[in-house]
Amino acid sequence: MSRNKRKENITRNCFCHFDSRQFLVFLFFLFVSFLFWVFQSFNHTCEIEVNVPLKVEMKNATLQQDKLPKSVELKLQGRGFELLQYKYTKRGSEVCISLPQPSNDCGEMVLYSKDLTKEFGKFLPNDISIKKAIPDSITINYTLCD
Repeated sequence: MSRNKRKENITRNCFCHFDSRQFLVFLFFLFVSFLFWVFQSFNHTCEIEVNVPLKVEMKNATLQQDKLPKSVELKLQGRGFELLQYKYTKRGSEVCISLPQPSNDCGEMVLYSKDLTKEFGKFLPNDISIKKAIPDSITINYTLCD
């Protein structure tokens, strides 16, 4: 007997012993166990990185938009389900930061990561915390309008 025929007979004999109904029951319980595993793994604390579009506004001022970052990368920590829900429901939501009007007519203002995390924290669910924001700081050049 050739080698290919022998392999074919072995596989045919192995699969003939399976009843199709037994095999379907096996697949069903394999799927159920997979679902339990997914639920357990998403119940643990996880971290993900998300890019959030950023918009900065200042009353009665012109900002140099070309030097501002278009988005901020956030490292978020929380339970897997909350992170998954946030990632796919709030996707593309722009965060608008309104800055107070400065006393100088022109100059620059620096937003540090702790200020950014406070601002972004307002838009997050309570169960999700921000571990890190990139860039660490944003320098904003402005000119007041009359």
